[in-house]
Order: sequence, then structure tokens, then C-alpha cells
Amino acid sequence: MANRTFQLNKLVRDGILETTEAIGGVVYYETVQGVKKVDLLIDKLFEEIQEFDQGRDVKELAQILGIFGALATELGFSKKDLVTIEEEKQRELGGYVNGIFVKTITLPETSEWVAYYASEPDRFPEITG
Repeated sequence: MANRTFQLNKLVRDGILETTEAIGGVVYYETVQGVKKVDLLIDKLFEEIQEFDQGRDVKELAQILGIFGALATELGFSKKDLVTIEEEKQRELGGYVNGIFVKTITLPETSEWVAYYASEPDRFPEITG
């Protein structure tokens, strides 16, 4: 049987090398670190989010969690740090249980959020008049 070669150009799990070689495959790869690794982890995160969106499978959701953990580690944090910060946010502002979808928001000019929303007019267009 002939071999077939595919160009992946993506970050993969560490065990992929051994499993591919165990079935007679050949992998050409490089090891990345620092900013390049963070960028590739972010690319992988978007890939997994798309896969989760297509199937809504818990395994894809778990992969997203794994990528968050890898990103945290690469940036000098831990999964526990992420969980602690999210728990603090939930105590402060709540979670996403109730499904609140904001169509518009009107704020006093003095609110810190005005500058935040106004700084991204493509994402948060201001309604005037």
C-alpha cells in the first residue's frame, strides 16, 4: 500500500509523534516555544471551538479546556489560577446560567464602560439620535 503525505501546519498533542510512528508513519516537525507557541495554541483553540460548534460534543469541549490549561501554563499561570479568577468573577457578576442577551445598553457618560465600548465601534456601534 502506498503512503500519502498531508501538510498539517498545526500544533498537535504530544503523543501524536509516537502513535504515528508506531503505525509506520513519518512526521516532520519542529518544537516551538514562547510567542509562537502561544499563537499556535490560540489557533488550536479556534479550531477546537469550531469543531465543538459543529457537533456540540463534550470531548471537543474538554479539548478546549486542555488548550486553556496549556495557554495558562505557557503564560506563567495554572489551571487553578483560571478557576480561581472565574470563581471570583462569578461571585462579583454572576455566571451565564440565565442566558441574558443584551441588545443595547445605556450608560452615564462617567461610566468606565463607556470608554470600553466606544473604543471598539465596529464591535459595539454607538446608537445616536
